[in-house]
Amino acid sequence: MEKAKKQIVSLIVVLMLFISIVIFFAYRIYHLSKNTIEDQFSYEQLLVAKEVAGDIQNYFSGLMDELELFTNYQVVKDMKKETKGRVKILYEMEKQYIRFLGVIDREGGIKYFLAKSGYKNPINDYSKIVYFNKIRITGQPLIVMDYLNKNGPTIVIIAPLVALTNIYDPYQDSSLYNESRFLGAVVLEIELDKILDNFIRPVKSGKKGFAWLIDKNGTLLSHKKHPEMVNKNIFASERRCFSCHSSFSIPKKMANGESGTGKYSVKGGYANLIAYAPIHIGDGLWSVGIVAPVSEVEDLLKINLGNTLILVILVIISSITGAFLLVNINTRRVVLEEKERASREIIRIKTELQSIFDGITDGITLINKNFIIVNTNKSFAKMFNKKPEEIIGKICFRELKKGKNKCPLCPAETALRTGAPSFSEEVMERDDGSKFFADVAAFPLRNENGEITQIVEYVKDTTEQKRMERRLERSEQLALVGTFASALAHEVKNPLNSIILQLTLIERRISKINGEIKYEAVNLIDIVKKEIDGLNQLTEDFLDLSKVSRKNFTQSDINRVLEETLKLVEVEAKDKGVVINEKYRKLPLIPIDSGGMKQVFLNIIINSLEAMPAGGSLEVSTVLGDEGVIVKISDTGIGIKNTESIFDMFYSTKENGTGLGLSIAQKIIEEHRGKISFESLPGKGTTFKIIIPVKK
Repeated sequence: MEKAKKQIVSLIVVLMLFISIVIFFAYRIYHLSKNTIEDQFSYEQLLVAKEVAGDIQNYFSGLMDELELFTNYQVVKDMKKETKGRVKILYEMEKQYIRFLGVIDREGGIKYFLAKSGYKNPINDYSKIVYFNKIRITGQPLIVMDYLNKNGPTIVIIAPLVALTNIYDPYQDSSLYNESRFLGAVVLEIELDKILDNFIRPVKSGKKGFAWLIDKNGTLLSHKKHPEMVNKNIFASERRCFSCHSSFSIPKKMANGESGTGKYSVKGGYANLIAYAPIHIGDGLWSVGIVAPVSEVEDLLKINLGNTLILVILVIISSITGAFLLVNINTRRVVLEEKERASREIIRIKTELQSIFDGITDGITLINKNFIIVNTNKSFAKMFNKKPEEIIGKICFRELKKGKNKCPLCPAETALRTGAPSFSEEVMERDDGSKFFADVAAFPLRNENGEITQIVEYVKDTTEQKRMERRLERSEQLALVGTFASALAHEVKNPLNSIILQLTLIERRISKINGEIKYEAVNLIDIVKKEIDGLNQLTEDFLDLSKVSRKNFTQSDINRVLEETLKLVEVEAKDKGVVINEKYRKLPLIPIDSGGMKQVFLNIIINSLEAMPAGGSLEVSTVLGDEGVIVKISDTGIGIKNTESIFDMFYSTKENGTGLGLSIAQKIIEEHRGKISFESLPGKGTTFKIIIPVKK
């Protein structure tokens, strides 16, 4: 009996301790829930603020685009009669917000204008207005905030009308602006109240929340609770405002263009939650704030608090009941152990499946009906130089194709639409601008009802296959050129030599003639000789490209070959203002044909110099790598746009180029069992990389 009493007392003590813990955690959960809901509410307010800010920015951006298009019409620039029609069209498009739209001539007088009824006293002479004179000087559009306008707070947008050429000097460079090209301006006056009515005042947050607006100088543009402060600077009125507000740290962050959330209290009132986001309009800055009282959150918590109390009571009752059902503890323990074993097994199987999934060398990705990437293996992410977690959850065409809309002929979209597998060949582009070829196959996945829920895309990198195909095509081209070059040597080169010989004889006979005719004839003969030299060089290039020549491989110092090659272009580099940097590592002697390698290096270096007409830097470096000696030739030139065709025969970016230089260079490198590749960024430069094996 005594033992039973001790057990009951112990049980009561345990239950009291348990109830205390439950109450403590219930209280803690309540406060955690309050903080969580406040954070969630603030985040939602921030999303609304950013959306409102984005809408306002997009409106002004679109308006600036329309104004730029309007000012580009030649009839408007020439101040012709049709200008009135153009003004009316633009006015009708934006009349919801526009108070005044006018075309101003270069002296500041109004040529044409349209205005809302009740618009008072338009400016007759803009030549005295600061912003008109500013665009006359800069030639750039301008956005001005005029809160003290006699017709009400106004946003003025003024864009210059610029002549295509200098009206006083038509031969002057048209890309350079000066005041002589200034024809006038187009002026828009937008009613601030209309902007507020459309974008700010309709915004609600909960039952009592609202939006307000401030500019970068602290001028309050809209506020539901403080209409008396509108168009006044709140920072200049801080002493007056401190009667209600304890701090102005958040408005100062807003005026600085920051984005975020916060919480502040008003004396004698409730605490408030605020979210704010900047609005960039030209050089100006606004900030929109979305504010709502904390009571909005507390109302939600009252419901949660009632549910929490019910839950606590149920937990206590369940605990008391459970205390008298200790016999079931062992059974529950066994069940929990079974669940734990099952969970471990599920995790093990999932890990194995993920390992298999990631072990597949080709790319596999799972896309839902909204084109969001649900899952992907490592091989797919590696194709784009990313990790799986960087692309999972992203919209595929935005993350991988950087597009705003679905890709044309998208295999996933086709499979989703038709319910059948879809295939395509695509050129993919990575973030760094490099590209690769891929075969893409899309297969629909269906649920138990036969509905398509997801798409599996299988992506195979075919870059190497395409490269082999190009090499095969090039081999076939070389075979064709070889056949052609044999005939060319006989049918073209020999007649050219004969022509040169005859021209030399003619030149000797003309040398005996005196007067102007001799000078003109000699010049003409020189021109013919230069053209024949060009044909001879083309013939030599054909022969070099086609013939299988004997290479004189000797153990040579590649650094010395580079030094000798650079001496040939020192003068040209100096004339072009190109600085040559040489960075050579100590290298072993390697078997090379020095003459052939000089031809390769000279071709690449000359191309680099021609890519830097305004000067730059050329860096030549060597290093010993795993595959052999590595030579890098880098320039800071204009880069290469069409990188796919650079080694193709007859492809040239130069007006007088034969398109054979790099083809010959590639052939020579391949005869050395080496490799040649390059990387190029348009406008930044090109780097050629040549690898020569140490052993032949």
